[in-house]
Amino acid sequence: SRTFRVRFVADAVGVFNATVSIDNSDLGRDPYTFTVQATVNEPSMTVFGLGNEIENGSTTPEVSNNTDFGVISQGATKNHVFQVQNAGPGRLALTGTPTVDISGANAGYFNVTVSPASLINNGSSAIFIIQYNPGSVGAHEATVTIENNDPNNDPYVFDIAGEAVMALVGGDMNNDRADRGQADFSMIAYPNPARNQVYVEAPESMEEYELSVFSLEGRLFRTVKTTGGLIEMDIADWAPGVYIIRANGIDVAPIRFIRMD
Repeated sequence: SRTFRVRFVADAVGVFNATVSIDNSDLGRDPYTFTVQATVNEPSMTVFGLGNEIENGSTTPEVSNNTDFGVISQGATKNHVFQVQNAGPGRLALTGTPTVDISGANAGYFNVTVSPASLINNGSSAIFIIQYNPGSVGAHEATVTIENNDPNNDPYVFDIAGEAVMALVGGDMNNDRADRGQADFSMIAYPNPARNQVYVEAPESMEEYELSVFSLEGRLFRTVKTTGGLIEMDIADWAPGVYIIRANGIDVAPIRFIRMD
């Protein structure tokens, strides 16, 4: 006896039939024929950010699903992780080249640094990472497109956005305590961006002085009297945005920091 294999390869969903025919020398069974059948089930694709669904066709970036990258300084970078999930019975294939495409006027500021697997079995998922690296100040938007074999979600498209502000004069807006000794200015805020606390450091030699915190629009937000050294400011209840800190009556360059979500 001899064995043989029939290989089935499909690029679409549905039921497929074929006839196998074997020519032979058996006069009563020449040719020997039989039918084979295969079924390809539909996949069901959904993209998530921070565990929340990103609807196909969404044109409104949101912080809650990672499509809004928030505010960072020009030249800084920020990475957001996304998850492609296949909840259908069929295998999901990401068919585009590249698998995750970014387009739009500001597409150059968003880069896919980690690509998802091109084949995702039912009940499984794959991640991809997009990095926001703005080269200019302002609001930036782009469109993510993922071509796939889910007939109900091909292509899967959604918008992403971020905003860049001018970096600190004399230093990197994303400076941290480790490199602040290299800063050229006399006063520094870190971490930057910050969420709950921000530390403002001034030379110990500075006598009692007053710090004023302004919104980016110039509205006085808070005033703090202190002496030189390290000042901790609780910003947990501040609105997200860009703030400017000035030392009143002292010839020190103002600094900016970002309160992020």
